[in-house]
Amino acid sequence: MAKSAPNASVTVLIPAYNAADFINRAIESALAQSPSPLEVVVVDDKSTDSTVEVVLAMATTEPRIRLIELPANLGAAGARNAGLDNARGDWIAVLDADDAYAAGRLSALLETARSSNADLVADNFHYYNAITQEIGGCALATEPALEVVDRYRYVERSHGFTDENDWGMLKPMFRRRFLEDHGLRYRPYARHGQDFLFVLDILLAGGRYVLNRTPYYLWTTRDSGMSRTPVNYDKMALQNAQLLEDHRIYSDPAMRGLIEIRVRAVERLSAERKMSALIAKRNLGGALSLAFSDRWAARALWKRVAKRTALPVR
Repeated sequence: MAKSAPNASVTVLIPAYNAADFINRAIESALAQSPSPLEVVVVDDKSTDSTVEVVLAMATTEPRIRLIELPANLGAAGARNAGLDNARGDWIAVLDADDAYAAGRLSALLETARSSNADLVADNFHYYNAITQEIGGCALATEPALEVVDRYRYVERSHGFTDENDWGMLKPMFRRRFLEDHGLRYRPYARHGQDFLFVLDILLAGGRYVLNRTPYYLWTTRDSGMSRTPVNYDKMALQNAQLLEDHRIYSDPAMRGLIEIRVRAVERLSAERKMSALIAKRNLGGALSLAFSDRWAARALWKRVAKRTALPVR
């Protein structure tokens, strides 16, 4: 029997921090969905701009908008947990305040969930440049149309060095009853990379994950200047390394190996980001010092040198 009835309701959950200049786009894209969401829950993470006033103004003419104001800044994971605690829909669809839904997203994900007995469903996404207002390419291939994703497949595809984007960046829709039955929430200490950890926890709890490769989500690029989430790959690598202490992972050699690969991939991203910053500042001494202490940084530096001098990249 399908776990999602044809008339299942959806809560759209939007964590927001200093999003006054653009949150209206996210909210309007959610309200315009068909079927209409039961509610759009905006969790203000102690913004210092007029985000609260913008949301309240929209709520005066739209009863589906609910605002939760946090007394302190908790980060995206903490804000989402507050939303999960207050959500009333059968399904909970996350939407970042700087992103948007394309038309038909909720309908497509609900149908995917209904037809495949899923506990969480995700879709592909288009890159969106908020400066030029251009919709770019897809993050993932569009075939196969649907794919059942187990824990091994998910971790295998969740880093930035495969043939498509990191699956940890996808924004799934979750069946609320499954989360409640298993006591699942985002890990509150994770201020970056929290989506990967949450989905992995669901999969480790036995959740059924189905990926719909049609792009219905518009992911705003970081160079648009709207993201408020700081990138800290060092901390992210540490968080992932700590997963190896979980007996469900440590006792499973295949899973343990995949997590170790992800840790190394995040460490590589961290080194490359640091090297790029040093080179941008023309800090040659700092770049050389980093290259001597970190093999990924050394490789990143060598790639830049090779590109300029037409040397082979190793």
